[in-house]
Amino acid sequence: MRSDRGTWVFAGMFVALILILNIGVGYEMRANRMENIPLAILDQDESELSRTIITYMRENQTLTFYNYASSAAELETWLDQGKVCVGLVIPSGLAAQMVQGDAPRILVAYDASSLMVVSAAKSAMSEILLTLRGAYLRDFYEGKLSVVPQQALKNALPIDVTYRELYNPAKNFSNYLLLGMVIALLQVGFAVLGVERSVRGKQSYGSLLGKCLRLGLWGLLAMTASLLTQYLWFDLPYQGSVAAGIILTYLFAVCLITFGVLLGQVVTDRTFASQFVACFVLPTSILSGYTYPLFAMPLFFQWLGRLLPYTYYGEALRGLCLKGLGFAYVWPAMGALSAIIGVEFLLLGMVIWWKRRTPEGETGEAT
Repeated sequence: MRSDRGTWVFAGMFVALILILNIGVGYEMRANRMENIPLAILDQDESELSRTIITYMRENQTLTFYNYASSAAELETWLDQGKVCVGLVIPSGLAAQMVQGDAPRILVAYDASSLMVVSAAKSAMSEILLTLRGAYLRDFYEGKLSVVPQQALKNALPIDVTYRELYNPAKNFSNYLLLGMVIALLQVGFAVLGVERSVRGKQSYGSLLGKCLRLGLWGLLAMTASLLTQYLWFDLPYQGSVAAGIILTYLFAVCLITFGVLLGQVVTDRTFASQFVACFVLPTSILSGYTYPLFAMPLFFQWLGRLLPYTYYGEALRGLCLKGLGFAYVWPAMGALSAIIGVEFLLLGMVIWWKRRTPEGETGEAT
């Protein structure tokens, strides 16, 4: 009776901690898009055209103007010191070369030590510079060649490309990354919860299976509370099947909790077992292909990733949230998680059978 009460208290504290972590992470990414990337400008032309370019740069929400550099060396120093992430060099004679029809070059230097910053900054810079280029070509055709405006626009943009960004058209940063961070935090908690409730001396196989299934409900509650927190307070979309999400989440929780229980039966030192399972489970968020795609990894890591529960749950849950998919989409993920649980139950049975046949299995911590 005391053990059951301890289980509920521990699980309740776990759910409360997860909610606190979700609120903190959600507020951290509440801007949704990466903004305030510091930009420094070296204007060596000081023409009306260069001032127009600078105005566009300073009005962009992604970029934040830091300062004007007096030389290339000063700009490089600011990049080295991390004071700016983007440096724009407008060369001398830019406007004159543009009038003559030459192709002057503008240098944009990025601090590539942070790839996410580079990606956001490049997107903003490309939009600005391509817009300016198109406007200049249109004016050139209209002014020098006396082309009518409609034809000038076609000449400036000879190929009309239409882009459609599906599922996350606003390029919402938190919709992509926040969900993966929540799963990464919870999976470690699920595994540690399994270890905590496993190391209790000699236990029957049936009682351990029942414990895994019951604790899976607490895992489902923790993940549901996390998703509701992000959905209600931080605008994380959920457009797919609710029933599919519930079943998928329960299977994922049981999978990680059973792994913790299994390890707790093998390693009787609870502290060491908890530390080991945390160190073992946490890297799976990297190997699962959620942030760096699985298909781009070497073949060995692709096979390794297919053995991890996070691989199936993370991609499936992201599809339910952003793509609005239903049961047909998540059936393969459910099947993979069920297969992993089946293997874990089999291994757990083998461990219990082995412990009963050895003298060590006769002793244990009293419950």
